[in-house]
Amino acid sequence: MNVNFFDKFGGNALFDAFVNEHFHLCEFLYSRGARFPENKQKEFSFYLNCFVNENHFAAIQCLMKCGLNPNLSDFNGENALHVAVMNNHSHLVHYFIEETKISFANDLLVTDYLSNNRKSQSNPHVDILIENKSNEKISQSLFEGSPWPYFLCKDTNENNLKKISEFVQLNPHVNIIEYVDYDLRSIAHLAVVQNQLEIIRFLFQNYGTSQMKQLMSQEDRWGFSPLDEAYRLEHFEIYQFIQQNFLQSENQISKFQNRSWTSLLRKWKKVFLFSSLVISNEVEQIDSLFQRAHFISTETYADYYGRTPMHLAAIHGHFNVVKLLVQYGYHSTPDRFDRYPIDEAKQRNFQEIVQLLQK
Repeated sequence: MNVNFFDKFGGNALFDAFVNEHFHLCEFLYSRGARFPENKQKEFSFYLNCFVNENHFAAIQCLMKCGLNPNLSDFNGENALHVAVMNNHSHLVHYFIEETKISFANDLLVTDYLSNNRKSQSNPHVDILIENKSNEKISQSLFEGSPWPYFLCKDTNENNLKKISEFVQLNPHVNIIEYVDYDLRSIAHLAVVQNQLEIIRFLFQNYGTSQMKQLMSQEDRWGFSPLDEAYRLEHFEIYQFIQQNFLQSENQISKFQNRSWTSLLRKWKKVFLFSSLVISNEVEQIDSLFQRAHFISTETYADYYGRTPMHLAAIHGHFNVVKLLVQYGYHSTPDRFDRYPIDEAKQRNFQEIVQLLQK
């Protein structure tokens, strides 16, 4: 049987298994010789980049185990390593470099990131503070918007928990759960991401219930809380521990289930479809999908840059698409660089689009 037989839509068994969410079949089909279709590579590269953006390691591993080339770029021209760097997902950066065949030797974005990251990881702040037995108080300003949560939580061994415990004992005036790094992640956030249950237990034992309950729902700059991360990364032991101790509401449970692998893929498939149609200037098909309520104007359908279909239409100068989106009440929102669709149109001198968006 030919596992790489292509249907009239250009798909094959492996493609269909993944996009129809039969993830358990993907690795099996790959082991039997199935490969992702070459004409779908940009689509799968986009999904990989989105899962990197979402920090969903299980989904990333699935695509890697099925032979997806991480060097390939999506329609934005980005590959997975770039997205990991842009989001400061250092564990994913190291995963791609150490576990895959990704190329980066001449990539200044990546080499600069690795150089800066190496300098920050060699920072001896935590060891110095713990070894310093004097009673000098540490300035709390050191912690604000800094890598402190990372330094306190970067290793997964028992000695790490010992260091944190000693640090707390030596500096009782410093409430370590109040501080966040540059990505608005607390020490609890990082402990969840790195699957450090013992650190989570330690924090629960040493800080009040109300503080920890609030901390578990505190979102980082991408809108994810520690509990979100526990569910998305399938750290179910931590997820259940948090849930049993502090979060027993059914509404909260359903909220986090909506961030599952399946729901994320469904979301990004719609984003890819919408973006592809906009780039191809498929006005009639976009209109048809709005009429069928496949697309709704209250959703942004933004990519990992935060760029909406309106951004893409403005970038590519597709006036009729912009006009259609305006008719459907599709509102402009800024991307992650705080740029609006009208900014893109102005930069490219698409005056007709600028005038339409100014109305």
